[in-house]
Amino acid sequence: MDATLRIAQEEGVPVILNPAPAQRLPVEWLHRVRFLTPNQHELATVLDAQGDIDFRELMRRAPCPVVLTRGEDGAWFRDTDDEPRHQAGFKVDAVDSTGAGDTFNAALAVYLSEGLDVAVRKACATAAIAVSRLGAQGGMPRAEEVAAFLEKHA
Repeated sequence: MDATLRIAQEEGVPVILNPAPAQRLPVEWLHRVRFLTPNQHELATVLDAQGDIDFRELMRRAPCPVVLTRGEDGAWFRDTDDEPRHQAGFKVDAVDSTGAGDTFNAALAVYLSEGLDVAVRKACATAAIAVSRLGAQGGMPRAEEVAAFLEKHA
């Protein structure tokens, strides 16, 4: 992983790192990623945080931008020097959460060119649609479906 992150950084390739399963990571890795996309438990583990620390404080401690996934509560995110911001989740009838995190990360990567706020909103919408369907692959919505979903939830 160290070599991959080093080469990506040298070549200007942005890396989105989802630290699952949760494990302590070398700080130098965190300096090389464009976004870290953990859940709260993963973030605490990655940063080797001890005790009951508010997730927003954990986000501030991270040496890289963080998009913290919170399931049905949406996501919190901060870029390099920003304060954490919240994107509310979308209310859906969830039937299968298999692949929801992968769906979120894929959508985040696809939509980052539209800006972080838009990307996180669309990633939350994409994951919400996915959990309302059975199966990981079959649950992945197309871009048109995400646009229609957001139109209905404006």
